[in-house]
Amino acid sequence: KDIMNVKWPSRDKVTQVLVGLYLSRCEEDLDVKKLGMAAWKALVPNTQRVLKDLNLPLSEGAFAWIGREEQWMRRAGGKCAGDLLGNLADASCKGLVLDKLTTALARPPPDVKILAKNWVPGAQDCAKSGDLTLKQSAERLLKELKTACGGALPAPPVVTKDPLAIPQLPTAKKKQKKDPTQTKREPKAQLSKALNDLAKLGL
Repeated sequence: KDIMNVKWPSRDKVTQVLVGLYLSRCEEDLDVKKLGMAAWKALVPNTQRVLKDLNLPLSEGAFAWIGREEQWMRRAGGKCAGDLLGNLADASCKGLVLDKLTTALARPPPDVKILAKNWVPGAQDCAKSGDLTLKQSAERLLKELKTACGGALPAPPVVTKDPLAIPQLPTAKKKQKKDPTQTKREPKAQLSKALNDLAKLGL
């Protein structure tokens, strides 16, 4: 079904579900990411229109996660903020994200260099904008990023041609060091909640 034609119990509920799905698309856990992307593609007919409507709650969700101690939440929130910079068409919406990122850097997260990789491409594009306000917001963010990252901007991540392409699962997993700030969580909890809400509505 088209999510925009479903009779939702409330506007708050549809917002909560869509924000949860979008954040799940940004997680590092590839199983969660694949399911989140598939659900978003199936339910959202016009990403640009939905992102414009959800700009405020989605950016609030992303920045709330960027400020968390859990690494998985910071990384997903950082990726979400970078996606918004790249996918939003409206200059005022992009400016809001840029200004919030600049404010967040007043107390840089411990993995700011990794998070910043998602923000640099969008900020650099905005810095070339003919919109003076957007350009200035982008320049401020890039200046703060450079300072927070030790004097040099990190190289942006390699992206696929399709920003919503579903990545292939790796054949073998490398052993990763345990992050001491990580806290135990229910696997796929964020996505499971969103999908359960959709199931209750018959989607």
